[in-house]
Amino acid sequence: MTSVTVTDGAGQSATGKITVTALGNPPSAVITGAPAGKVDEGKKVSLGSFVTDENPFETFSYTWRVFKNGTPYATGSNAGISFIPTTTACTTSR
Repeated sequence: MTSVTVTDGAGQSATGKITVTALGNPPSAVITGAPAGKVDEGKKVSLGSFVTDENPFETFSYTWRVFKNGTPYATGSNAGISFIPTTTACTTSR
């Protein structure tokens, strides 16, 4: 439920309420390019995304975070991210 109050120049006001219902299903996202197993140290890892939505005009925003020992190691805000892992394991979240 959303309410709106309108006030005129004389200080008179009125409030109205409306219920807003979002239609449709949430988008579906898949991470692409994930290695099937371990990656050699120093070998570049490139991850991408495949996002679909029933609304063809929908736009999306992205947040990538790669962690090394619990500390942020690489971040990104595009549809994909690339990074080079070192001797200590890295994990990703999106």
